Amino acid sequence: MRNHFSLLLLHVSVSVGSIFYGFTESPESKFVSLNSSSAVIAALWETPLPIEPYVAALDVPRGLVYAVTAEHTVTGVKIFLVAFSLANGTVHYNVSLPFGLYPDGLDRSEGIGHSAGTHTGVQLDVDPSTGDVLIGGMIPNVTHWRPADCQPACGASGGGLCCLDPREGAPACFNVKQCADISEPAGPSQFRQYKMSHSTRLLQEFETPTNQTWSETVSSALDSSGRILYVQLKMDAGTAPVTGMGPQYVYGYDIDTGKIIGAINTTRAVLAAQALFPDIADFEDMSYDPIGKVLVSVSLCIQPQPVQFARCVLLLDPAHGNITRLAPAYFDVQHGSTRVGVDSVLDPTTQVVYEFLPTHDMELVGYSTVTGKVAVDTAIPNVTLFPNNLELGS
Repeated sequence: MRNHFSLLLLHVSVSVGSIFYGFTESPESKFVSLNSSSAVIAALWETPLPIEPYVAALDVPRGLVYAVTAEHTVTGVKIFLVAFSLANGTVHYNVSLPFGLYPDGLDRSEGIGHSAGTHTGVQLDVDPSTGDVLIGGMIPNVTHWRPADCQPACGASGGGLCCLDPREGAPACFNVKQCADISEPAGPSQFRQYKMSHSTRLLQEFETPTNQTWSETVSSALDSSGRILYVQLKMDAGTAPVTGMGPQYVYGYDIDTGKIIGAINTTRAVLAAQALFPDIADFEDMSYDPIGKVLVSVSLCIQPQPVQFARCVLLLDPAHGNITRLAPAYFDVQHGSTRVGVDSVLDPTTQVVYEFLPTHDMELVGYSTVTGKVAVDTAIPNVTLFPNNLELGS
């Protein structure tokens, strides 16, 4: 579920409640703060850049907030990492990223592009000890159109160039500078993970998982003390066995060497956990709990009597790959409907994991990672700053 307005939240914990920071959706994205206790939202500064509202990362020690901009062109989406001043929004620098999706929102009458993507799929985490930025995303596999002959000629019919889709073989006139400006998906996208040095701003490519076909990123979670980045990826459903849930893996990266040090088939882990907890439906986006040393997910469960959707807290042990359910007899049916946004964020100080869930109001809901039950439920009064996503800041 998405809304025209959105807010990506970054987290800082204080004694009076959790304070979040985030961007509203473009145009004129505002950087705002939100108090988890009062739900008061305050605008701090704004930027004219086309901010992707679903991803960002906070580096409090260095006074920076990182965001992603996506420039739509006829050859795809050009993506940049932008470093803003946390205090006033001044742009310190930007770095071009090798990711991209396909053009969307383009005028089809102009003939510039047929494929459509929605959001960048980029995931950001900051290493608090070094300031290095961990960046993951998808590189699309595309086929570019080529020149052809049209009858009547395109100049006579008022078009620009005659171009041919290599897969369909139907030439037509398009108002483009070159036929290669039109592209179509040619196969599954490729996942890449990088680390950008805070000092040099150079990208170090990490090891690539090669034994599966990926369709999109899901979430990422950093164990900064253990020096491990966990990346959650969704498989291309056409290449995976049918299990009734979206096929996913979690990979663990050593952030110093860039090597993969572990992989968990979370689909298989959920199916195994259903032997003890048959109400579990999936394992959704994850946060890392540094106290329990587990990956935490507020996931979808099914209450048996009466049958209805509910929320429950799942724990994934990255050392052994098994999933357990907190409070097995507890079902949060109040927030069992469609989620808002993608990611959640865990406050390790209060041991509460937050996400946005709708009832009659839009609510910031926090679940205790100790009891597995709702610990915070705050209505969001300002719907013009509709919160859509959660990201953990450093």
